[in-house]
Order: sequence, then C-alpha cells, then structure tokens
Amino acid sequence: MVTIGGLPIQDIVTFAVPYPLGTQKNRALLKYNKALEEQGHLIQLNESFLESKLEELESISSLSGTIEKFTLARLTELALLCVGNYADNGCIGELGDLMFNPRLIHVHIKGKHVPVKKER
Repeated sequence: MVTIGGLPIQDIVTFAVPYPLGTQKNRALLKYNKALEEQGHLIQLNESFLESKLEELESISSLSGTIEKFTLARLTELALLCVGNYADNGCIGELGDLMFNPRLIHVHIKGKHVPVKKER
C-alpha cells in the first residue's frame, strides 16, 4: 500500500490487464500510467503539467483503443482534481482558463489558406 500525504493509496499500476502486453504500444502505455501515478501529486497538478502529459499520451498512441481511452479518462480525472484545487484556493482565473478558455485557437480568415494562431 502506498501512502501520499499520510493517506493510503492503492497501487493501481500493478492490476491485471486483459490485453497482450507484448506490443510496444501497450508497454509504453503501462509505463506512461505508472509515471502518471508517480507524478500526479497535488503539488505538480497545473495546466502545463496536464498539457505535457496529454501531448506525451498522444505521441504514444492514436487514442483509439480501450487502454488508451482509460488512460485518457485518468488524465481527465486529474484535470478535474486540478480544477477543484484551483476553486478551493480561490484561483478563479486559472480555473476559468483551464475549463473554458483554450490555450490555442485557430482562426480561419476568408481568402487565406493557412489559419492564424491566436494564443490565450
């Protein structure tokens, strides 16, 4: 049993996976999940951490399989935990940015072939 901040946390990385683990993608996903478990502490939870983990997950896989979808669900849960922490600490600007204001918007202008990037 692992403890974080004095609270017992069940080690969910060692569960049985009903999928072939021999593939390189599945091994990479399990390694990613283990790293997510180790790095997903409250201190590190912020928008840039979540964005980097999402980019890392997208580089591993196309997010089309069952394991990929469960992994994305875990990342989404961390994002909701992060939003709750923002709300608890009165960080309304960060909360609004994470939930409602995307970091990057592509603006398509009539007559132009390449969209213009508008960052937050």
